[in-house]
Amino acid sequence: MTRITTDQIEALSDLSPRRKRIRDDFPLIKRGFTHYLDFRFSESFQPLLISQFPTLVGPTTESYRYKYPLHRISTTDYALIEVFLHSIESVVIIRDVLDASFALDYAFLDGDPNKERTRVGDLVRRLKNYGSTDKTFDEQLLQILTNICMQFISKCKLLSEVDAVAVVPGSRPNRQNYLPEAIAKRIAVGLDVPYLGRKITTKKDRSENKEAEPKRKLRNIIDNTNVASLDFRNKKVLLIDDLYQSGISINTIGKMLGDAGASSVIGLCFEKACRN
Repeated sequence: MTRITTDQIEALSDLSPRRKRIRDDFPLIKRGFTHYLDFRFSESFQPLLISQFPTLVGPTTESYRYKYPLHRISTTDYALIEVFLHSIESVVIIRDVLDASFALDYAFLDGDPNKERTRVGDLVRRLKNYGSTDKTFDEQLLQILTNICMQFISKCKLLSEVDAVAVVPGSRPNRQNYLPEAIAKRIAVGLDVPYLGRKITTKKDRSENKEAEPKRKLRNIIDNTNVASLDFRNKKVLLIDDLYQSGISINTIGKMLGDAGASSVIGLCFEKACRN
């Protein structure tokens, strides 16, 4: 894992584009008898496909029409990649400084807050404990969301071949009935790997951090989070959170895991916010 710096995290908002959902911008292109794969941006999308199809890296061509490099691929690879991508077409590919980052879908249809919630967005809304500390989860809804996570993970070698599962800790210490943790524990069982979420802890309440500017938010997370370093050494970690908005929280925790010796950190959020 390449060492992540605080400057890189603060600069996340400068990246453009930051995300794309597979079905909205399908990355396979046919031009006559030649087939191309469009990575558009290398972060997240490229490691996902390279891990799935190890022989994929091939010649590239600069295209004036498309204004970004296209990767020339065989007819066979085109067919295999097409099937794979259609199977995960609702997933949002996110550009950041982790080894890769994904969200199961947008919170709202087409990433538009004026539209209805997606299936994932509706599940998260019904499960989250807004303002409550003692609400228990609906087990049926919890299992449905877990199944959606596992369906995506099981199709992707990049995610299914991790060594451990952890979670971005809540903004309050010792938070009970925390949705990311409830799902992360089930994912760890499904993958038969250790759950290390309790090895990342919040030292004091940082609830006010949500509306802070990036530099302050990042520093508050670092100053108020403990990571048990020895537990993450040389581990490929799947890091779970509920919502990906600016990416400051998950990337900062990813940085701390990298500093603790993790060999790789893959981010997976349930829903992507409509804004960055």
